[in-house]
Amino acid sequence: MRYQVVTSHNAYSAGGGNHSYDVRLLERTCSCGKWQNIGISCSHVIRVCDALHIDLTIYIHPCYSLNHALSTYSHAFVVPKSQSLWREPMGPKWLPNPALVRGKGRPVKLRIRNEMDGVRNKDQAPGWRREDADLIESQPKQTCGLCHASRHNRRKCPQSLGASTSGHVPN
Repeated sequence: MRYQVVTSHNAYSAGGGNHSYDVRLLERTCSCGKWQNIGISCSHVIRVCDALHIDLTIYIHPCYSLNHALSTYSHAFVVPKSQSLWREPMGPKWLPNPALVRGKGRPVKLRIRNEMDGVRNKDQAPGWRREDADLIESQPKQTCGLCHASRHNRRKCPQSLGASTSGHVPN
């Protein structure tokens, strides 16, 4: 028996919806192809089984059953021999290219800095920047939220006298 499932329009889905799919329960096929490829019922088959009040689990491929999984591991495993008894492998020996092997530690920055970054001069003392006004990064100076003075913040403000910085007034 053949059933037709029409998906509703959905502007947010990848396909947009509004598609028609043919579901054939006896042949275990759906025109979307997912049921045949995976062996688990697709959403269209689920919809048909729900409308017909059919148990969906009978349409799942037997390879997904618990009995099949248990039979897969029912045979005894062979314990590997000692490594000293292994034969040398036949064929070419593959070695990694040392130029492509990633080194230890933090990777080196590959970003090329330019005038827009306020370039630091490595020959000068740490923290020194060029004095060109065009190269200085434009960041506002930090000011206190209480007294609006520079060189400290609200937590270190001498006028706060231990007041809360979160705005919460203790009881």
